[in-house]
Amino acid sequence: MTTRARLTKRAVDAITAPGFVWDSDLTGFHVRTLATGRKTYGLQYRDRNGRQHRPKIGVHGQISAEQARDIARAWIVDVAAGGTPGSTAGGGDGTMRDLQDRYMKGHALTKKETSRALDEIYWRVHILPKIGNLPVRAVTPADIEKVLSALKDKPATRNRVRACLHKAFELAEGFKPPMRARNTNPVKESGKSKESRGVHRYLPPVALAKLGMALRIFEAAGGDEPTYIEGERNLLPGTDAYVDRGAARMRFAGLIMLLLVTGCRKREWMHGRWAWVDIDAGLYRLPDSKTGAKNVLLSPHAVAVLRKLYDRRNKSNPFIFPGLVKGKPLRDESRQWAALLKVAGLGKVRIHDLRHSFASAAKVTGQAQGFGVETVADLLHHSDEAVTAIYADLFDDTVRAAQNHTADALIGWLGPIDADAAE
Repeated sequence: MTTRARLTKRAVDAITAPGFVWDSDLTGFHVRTLATGRKTYGLQYRDRNGRQHRPKIGVHGQISAEQARDIARAWIVDVAAGGTPGSTAGGGDGTMRDLQDRYMKGHALTKKETSRALDEIYWRVHILPKIGNLPVRAVTPADIEKVLSALKDKPATRNRVRACLHKAFELAEGFKPPMRARNTNPVKESGKSKESRGVHRYLPPVALAKLGMALRIFEAAGGDEPTYIEGERNLLPGTDAYVDRGAARMRFAGLIMLLLVTGCRKREWMHGRWAWVDIDAGLYRLPDSKTGAKNVLLSPHAVAVLRKLYDRRNKSNPFIFPGLVKGKPLRDESRQWAALLKVAGLGKVRIHDLRHSFASAAKVTGQAQGFGVETVADLLHHSDEAVTAIYADLFDDTVRAAQNHTADALIGWLGPIDADAAE
């Protein structure tokens, strides 16, 4: 005897006997109950050759009755177009979890490590909890909206999750066999969110003078210890700020100086190696960065800082700024930075604001020296001049002269940190 009913959550929950219950409204849509009590949604249909298929849609409880019904409707449309959804005979099968696995083991491996880590977070935190159990073939624009609407207050994250999903479905259509029919990317109907550019802070000359004072205290407290001693912290003279001792403070002061006078991103120096430094040529040759390989021009001030760091380097560690783990670079600067701000009497300032300060100084010197936005883009190694325009609206000159003039201006506001750097 064939049992029929409209399959709703209440109706499916009430089923106790093993067997099939067919939906009274949607032909072929059904739920099968096993003797163990497990209930699985499915769709029965015949392909264009008359061959019968009965693929599973999902397990009740992992997907809802309405989600299963929507998938069944989408599959029926696919059947009408000649497809065989849920069957390996007509292409690949799999859920969004399967797609995530293939995405991370394939496309994600072509990305930088930080980008791969972000993709993993997007899938694990934002995508899989909402649509992870859905078959890739059956995901609808409404399902995509369910994921993205949860991020409406985080436009930047929403756009990146959207881009991740868009690429994943492009890949799914191109797999052999495909996991989804061609030209059915459900992400296309969702628009991008408008992102705020945020607040681009920079340190004015008065704040730079305070920072310079704090850096001089760090230098003076550096002493002559040749290595970092884990766990030991000192009270800075005349303050209530505790920081790491000795050479670690001296190196940290050097890191801040280099970030300020080169405009680099913090990890470009924190993870930098001595092998990349060419003092004679005045270059810092980065084999990779956010914008790819690049050469950073070193002003005389940057060279002076590097010479001092080199004289007191840890010869067993290839990194300019050694970390706590032997043979590894510095990975966490937050404690030292917080102490430096406390000594300087500055409020909420990020290390990245040093890069903004470099750009701001480039604007001031650029107006006097006649170099422009294209030159500042080269200094900051922006891939897009529109990004540079956030910081400056300038004119044009050589990059080397611009770098030196900018560093001179910053050091003038900061005050010389030591006699070597002032020469």
